[in-house]
Amino acid sequence: MRRKSKDEYTQQSEMIQTFMQSVATEQGVMSGFVKRRSKMTATVFAETMILGLLDNPEASLNDLVQVSAKLGVEISEAGLHGRINEEGVELLNSLLDSSLKQFAAKSAVPVTVLSRFSRVDILDSTQIILPKALEPYFVGYNSPGTEAALKIQLSVDYLQGRLNALHLGAGRVPDQTCELAVHLATSGSLQ
Repeated sequence: MRRKSKDEYTQQSEMIQTFMQSVATEQGVMSGFVKRRSKMTATVFAETMILGLLDNPEASLNDLVQVSAKLGVEISEAGLHGRINEEGVELLNSLLDSSLKQFAAKSAVPVTVLSRFSRVDILDSTQIILPKALEPYFVGYNSPGTEAALKIQLSVDYLQGRLNALHLGAGRVPDQTCELAVHLATSGSLQ
């Protein structure tokens, strides 16, 4: 694997910052997350959640409040908790969706064996157990500790070397009900 230069990292960092500022602002309004002018913008909320949970996947509200403070926005645990709602989930979902489209790989993967297909989609899923407080949004199972779960269905366009679809839903929903394969199917494609 070729190492990237400092300039390439700087350029990628600037692209991500621009993406977060412009797309998060737009998606904040579209998702209903932004209802009034506040220091806790859609961008700061997304950065708080993403950076906080990347640093510590088990982060508490207090941990996330501290991340927000480091980003320049003081907020109470109750204030942040109030923003982790349906609109907050929709904002993060739309950011992820937009990032998949904007940062898709640009080069094709040479695969002579599969060249007879118009496209080759690899579909898979995973599941993440969530805190019980998210049960109204992502229903899990009846077992203690699994009441809330997120099912992630993902499709990768193998010939183009990029992600081409993502679906988030309740963890309880079986994989067989996912319709990504049907929606992505085209003449000459392989799923």
